[in-house]
Amino acid sequence: MGAKCSKEEVNSKLFYDCITEKTQNYPQCLKPPLVPELDTDLLRFQGTTIEWMLSRENVIFNNSTKSVSDIPFWTEKCAFLDDKFILEKLDKLSFGFSLVQTPLQTEKIWYNKYSSNICSKESALRYLSEEQTPKGRGLLAEEMGLGKTVEIIALILLNQRPHNQLLETVHDDARDRDIRKAKTTLIVCPESILSQWSDEIAIHAPSISVMIYQGSVQHRKKSPSEVATEMAQHDVVLTTYTVMSREVHSALYNPSRSKRVRRAVTTKRDLRKDIHDPGIYDQAALDALEEIYEDMNLLNDTLDNRPDYTSPLVLLEFWRMVLDEAQMTRILLSVPFGPIEQDNYDSMYKQLLTDVGLDEMGNPVIDGWEPTPAYYETMRSWLTTLRRLCCHPSFGRESGSIGTRNFQTMDRVLDKMIEEAHEKFREIDRRSITAKLEIGQIYEFVRRPRDALVVWTESCKEIESKLQKAESSRNDLSVQYLRGLLELLHRAYFFIASAHYQIYTPPLTTLVPNIVEALAEEEGIDPHLITFDHINSADITVWRVLTEDESKHQELERQFYSMAQNLRKRILAEPMEQVRQGIENLPHDVQAPMFTISHRVFKDLEVQVFTLELKNVILSLNEQNVVLNRWLSQVTDILRTPLLDSISDPSGEEYAASLNDQEYVSILLTYIQKVIKNREQLVTGKTSGEIYQQINVGNSSGDSFAEEIDKEYPKVFAKESLRGLLVRSRSLVAKDNPTEEIRPFTDVVIKLKNAFEEQKDFCDAISKHFRVLNDLYNIKINYFRRLQELSDSVRPFDQKRHYHYDPDVKIEELYNVIDTTVNESKTVESRIRYLNSLKQDATVDDSSKMCVICRSAINIGSLTACGHQYCKDCLSEWLRKKSVCPVCKVKIKQSDVYTFTFNKPEVNVKLATSQPSGEMFQIYHQLDHESLQKLNEIKLKYNHGSKVNIIVRQVLWLKRRDPKVQIVIYSQWTQLLSIIGNSLRFNGVEFLSSFNALDRHGSGGKTPFRKDVALFKKDPNITCFLLNSNADASGLNLVNATHVFLCEPLVQTALELQAISRVHRIGQTKPTTVWMFTISGTVEESIVLLSTRKRLEFKEQFEEEEMAKNVSSLVRTNGEFVEASDLWNSFFSHKVGRLI
Repeated sequence: MGAKCSKEEVNSKLFYDCITEKTQNYPQCLKPPLVPELDTDLLRFQGTTIEWMLSRENVIFNNSTKSVSDIPFWTEKCAFLDDKFILEKLDKLSFGFSLVQTPLQTEKIWYNKYSSNICSKESALRYLSEEQTPKGRGLLAEEMGLGKTVEIIALILLNQRPHNQLLETVHDDARDRDIRKAKTTLIVCPESILSQWSDEIAIHAPSISVMIYQGSVQHRKKSPSEVATEMAQHDVVLTTYTVMSREVHSALYNPSRSKRVRRAVTTKRDLRKDIHDPGIYDQAALDALEEIYEDMNLLNDTLDNRPDYTSPLVLLEFWRMVLDEAQMTRILLSVPFGPIEQDNYDSMYKQLLTDVGLDEMGNPVIDGWEPTPAYYETMRSWLTTLRRLCCHPSFGRESGSIGTRNFQTMDRVLDKMIEEAHEKFREIDRRSITAKLEIGQIYEFVRRPRDALVVWTESCKEIESKLQKAESSRNDLSVQYLRGLLELLHRAYFFIASAHYQIYTPPLTTLVPNIVEALAEEEGIDPHLITFDHINSADITVWRVLTEDESKHQELERQFYSMAQNLRKRILAEPMEQVRQGIENLPHDVQAPMFTISHRVFKDLEVQVFTLELKNVILSLNEQNVVLNRWLSQVTDILRTPLLDSISDPSGEEYAASLNDQEYVSILLTYIQKVIKNREQLVTGKTSGEIYQQINVGNSSGDSFAEEIDKEYPKVFAKESLRGLLVRSRSLVAKDNPTEEIRPFTDVVIKLKNAFEEQKDFCDAISKHFRVLNDLYNIKINYFRRLQELSDSVRPFDQKRHYHYDPDVKIEELYNVIDTTVNESKTVESRIRYLNSLKQDATVDDSSKMCVICRSAINIGSLTACGHQYCKDCLSEWLRKKSVCPVCKVKIKQSDVYTFTFNKPEVNVKLATSQPSGEMFQIYHQLDHESLQKLNEIKLKYNHGSKVNIIVRQVLWLKRRDPKVQIVIYSQWTQLLSIIGNSLRFNGVEFLSSFNALDRHGSGGKTPFRKDVALFKKDPNITCFLLNSNADASGLNLVNATHVFLCEPLVQTALELQAISRVHRIGQTKPTTVWMFTISGTVEESIVLLSTRKRLEFKEQFEEEEMAKNVSSLVRTNGEFVEASDLWNSFFSHKVGRLI
């Protein structure tokens, strides 16, 4: 076999040829063994496998006696058999022997090409005759789906440890103790298939007793020997590699245990005998032997100093051990962003760097930077944002700034991005104007009204210009922006009027020069202690004649105050109209009807109890009626009070004057709602549970109002409801009562029924009336709040609130804000031009984007204000020499140039952080170039973004190769699965989904999750099953699928393994392929690198521990939780090309 492999090309075909060359020589099973306790029929090839495993355990099965017998390893006759028989025996001891001819000897000798052991034929025969029967061992490596589990179960049933050995012990030389022989088979497997092993044994061989051992933590109250005794009573003990690893870890690193006794050092002679004794060794073999000898002594030294932790697993000699493992194929597909997505991502990434104080390579931009817990939360929030943007550009922060339902295709996303860019520009504009208005307020505060007037007048003109432009194109702008401009203009008018007043009205200290000294003498205090409050509160009247200039300022003051008042009426017109309509639509008072039922005294005891309870209900309802009617009238009267009309101009003082009334109404409405609920309970026996939202105006007088109203609140004494009494009355009427009481009691029941219907109708009516009152209350409160906000926005600075102001410093800060907004607005304007260019170029082939300077395709480009695009480096070099556009010669400012990234929309596997020979591709495979080309050629209906497009293309590509292919598509983002589902539907692919991934479409509406799973497994025409990380997927078996799509890389590998284990598990009959989809040049690339490094560092133990994690604890509302130690690498490792 070795010669054959050396001559031919090493590939998968050669591997299978080498394997089958060996297995074809095995004797074929003509009739599979009949295993009485196995509840399934074995196939012939399974019989062959079982016979092979039995032979490896040195026994043979007798079909007639249904039992096994030992195969002697060596007899005296064996010495006279041929070399082929001798080779079989040697291979059982150490595989790899063959007869070779040496130049120095005439006779052939045995040589092991793997261990370098050599010996003569005579030495081999002598050694074999002295060797005991070796323990069975073998590697069962069949294709998936051939029933390896059933074969192992059959082996356990057929070859059990003889009963006479169960009382025997063997001596453990290493620990100098005896350990018990057990009938038990130990099965070690991954955590993901532990339950599958248990279920398969229970189904096919219920007579086999199984114990699942999950480590010493599970058996804290038992000693290791007691646990071992319990294990020995079972036929099978199931455990995992994680448990085995933990047991070893506890043995190696538990310093609280006492030291164990020192074991004997292995000698060269002992080791040589263990390998092959006697033997003839060449120099290479002796050198290898020396290295092994040194390693064994190093291991002995380690064991000598190890604390003695005894695991139950080492206190038994198990009859056999089975190690189960599985493999799969992982393929990584990476695609770049399209221009729309790239711009959206870049914009958010820049904002991230600003918020966290890092540069593009993850280095702090300020000295003394230290992260805090709040900082880590900010990082997590931004990581979630960027990861969601990699899935689809419509995903914003947690709440999502762009809805996924209406903005799924890229053209709609682009429209929304343009709209948001305009909103951003208007928000920057508002900040700039607000800063200018505040500068004027500071000038006014320091008695520089003329400087304030200049600033406010310029701001007023700017606002009026923007308002005129906004009103002319109102359809393109939001109502909120228009209202914001009106509010800014109202402030400007009011401030200008105030500046004119301050100009023609000097301060009192100027008009009355000695006022400070006079007030100080009157108060008996030091003049330095006189404040503005003392001066303003002084009862002093000054009469003077205004100059012509002062009269002009007085007239301008009146003019601008009038303009401000008119603008205020315009701003408040809508809420005022809502209040007016609410008052007009307010119905007349709804009065609760009084309840009376006259009845006589009955002789029957049960009827007497009934009438007493009815009386209590009537009493409670009537007490409620009195209070409820009074409260309803009070609320209605207060709410009917109209607002000030247009003649009496609204002022902020109206809010303060009506505050007590509104607070009183708020408390009344709260108690009225309680009465309504109690009434529903008294009438129907149940409440609707409906809660109506009210606005709390927060007046401190509310406590006294509440105490007053609480005293009036009617107490309920009845324990029964009218409905309950009505039901009980039927049985009382049917009783055998005296004739003279039947008719009167029947009259009472009839009146009760009529009263019940009346009271029930009133409950419905009062609930509707309450909603009307509550809505009108909220409308009026909103009006008063808007009015108060307008008043607060024009409050002047005063000594109490702004005594700490340093006017010069504050003015400088505000001018810096204005400068910043100028730069921000230019950037946003440039971005709007770029987005509009994408909209205009939607019908143009993206591959035609060429730089006219270098005549090459644009990757990182620059857009000028005149609309021309160039390579960023080319334009930068051009502008160093000339400040004009290379095409149209228009003058260009560097601040007006917008940088963008344009990627060719094709699938690839090349990442910035890896090469095909690097660690990334130790886990992930590459798709060949031909397949990638065919994948890129697939056309889709509608463009749903790079991530969704590549996923749907991959589905269509797999369907072309196999029309019945079935795929599980997994994501932690429900919105992404929703968009994928829409794209699949548009492209004619049938799919189902987990109940919390997205709704089922069609006449059936939503269907239970498990029914969808069953339908997906039953119908091969359903191509995809969309699975969300929050779905109840524990134990979910989807082995009918052969492909798993991981829509995004995951930091928490447990989530990934849980998704894969839905398909790649015991029972899978076909090869499984896991596809990972990433966006190149983003945080997803960093996360792939991070998760790959974790896998390579911890290997098996890592995956086992990840599988054991509780998935629900790893997933938050907005995706998986990322530890603080992984945050930096998740952001920047793809930038620096390494992990830290």
